[in-house]
Amino acid sequence: MRYDQNEHYGSQVNPRVGARYRFTDWLSARGAVGRGFRAPTFDELFWPDTGFYAGNPNLKPEENWSYEGGAEFAYPGKGTSLEVTYFRSDYSNLIVNTADDDDPYLLKPENVAEALISGIEAGGETSPLALFGVGAPQLGVSASLTHLLEAKGTSDGGEPEGLDYRPATSVFLEFSYVQPLNGAFSVVSEFNVRYVSRSQYTYVDPYTYEAEKRFLEPYTLAGTRIAARFFGVEPYFAVKNLGDVAYQTIYDYSMPGRTFAGGVTFSY
Repeated sequence: MRYDQNEHYGSQVNPRVGARYRFTDWLSARGAVGRGFRAPTFDELFWPDTGFYAGNPNLKPEENWSYEGGAEFAYPGKGTSLEVTYFRSDYSNLIVNTADDDDPYLLKPENVAEALISGIEAGGETSPLALFGVGAPQLGVSASLTHLLEAKGTSDGGEPEGLDYRPATSVFLEFSYVQPLNGAFSVVSEFNVRYVSRSQYTYVDPYTYEAEKRFLEPYTLAGTRIAARFFGVEPYFAVKNLGDVAYQTIYDYSMPGRTFAGGVTFSY
C-alpha cells in the first residue's frame, strides 16, 4: 500500500497485491496487481520554450492499473536463473512527448486520455564457473528481452492509435569476466550489446501541418568496461557506443557517438 500526497493533485491511495507459489526448489510462479499514480515533474510542467522542447502547465497526473504474471527458474547452486513475465498497464492521462500542433519542431508533453501497454519480458543469467568457488575466475553471461504486444492510446474516444517512441523489441546481452590476481585484487572486464527495434513517431509537415506516422531506424550499440578491484576501490575505464553508431531515440535529436568515460567507485 502506498499513499501519495501532492499539494496540486491531492491525495492518492495506491494498493498493490502480489503472490508467489514455489513448485520446487528451482521453479516458482508469481503474480501481482496494483494501482499507480505519477504527478507531472517540474520540468514537464514548466520547462522554458527552447525552440526544441517546452513544458506544459496543463498536464494532468498519470494513473494506471498494472497486472503481471510470470515464472522463475533458478538452478540451485549453479549460478543460473531465468524468468519470464507478462505485463499489462491500463493508463488514464498517460504523459507522452509529442510534436506541438502549431510548431512541428517543438516537443511538448501531453496527456493521452486512455492508453494500454502490454508485453512480455524475459531475462536470465548464468555463471558457468561458479562451481569452482571463491577465488576462481568468474565468467558471467546475462540477457534480457522486452517485447511489446500492444502500445496504443486515444485522447478523443476514437479508434486507438500506436503510441510514439515505443520500440516493439529491445534486447540486452552482457558478458563479464573477473580474474583474481592476488588476494583482494582482481581485474574485471565487461562487454555488452543492446539492440532496439524501430519505433513509431508522428511527423508533422512544417508547410501543410498534416500529420503522418513514420519510423525511426533500429539500432545496435556495443560497449565495454575494464576495472581493477581492490579493497572496495574500483577505478574503471569505459567506452559507450563502440561502433560510433548514428541513431535517434526522438526524431531529429541525434544521440551521442562513441563516448569515453572513467572514474573510481568505492564500496564498503
